Amino acid sequence: MQSESIRNGHLPDTLFLVLADLRLFMIHDMSHLPSSEQERAHLIIYDHSHRPEIREISGTIYLNPGNAGPRWFRLPVTLAILDWVRGDEKPEPWLIHLLLNRRIISQINKLES
Repeated sequence: MQSESIRNGHLPDTLFLVLADLRLFMIHDMSHLPSSEQERAHLIIYDHSHRPEIREISGTIYLNPGNAGPRWFRLPVTLAILDWVRGDEKPEPWLIHLLLNRRIISQINKLES
């Protein structure tokens, strides 16, 4: 990826980053994920479905942070935080739910009263 393309508002289809010892691969649609990247990255970040998810397959962590914008269908509004310190074996992603649904809010209100 070239920094000039980012400044002009054009983002690549995929992005491979190395931050200290951590190897990240970002892609919009998992169905287009090259198998070579699955073996090379510690963490693969994807989206497309807007379904928040964290899973680990063969030592690689797959993270879909979901959607932090307006609610998408009936999916939760979420974002992800990545907890990692240089030297850690692997990163630890966390999903943060930004909006609670009415049923959960109702249950919280019952507990408080």
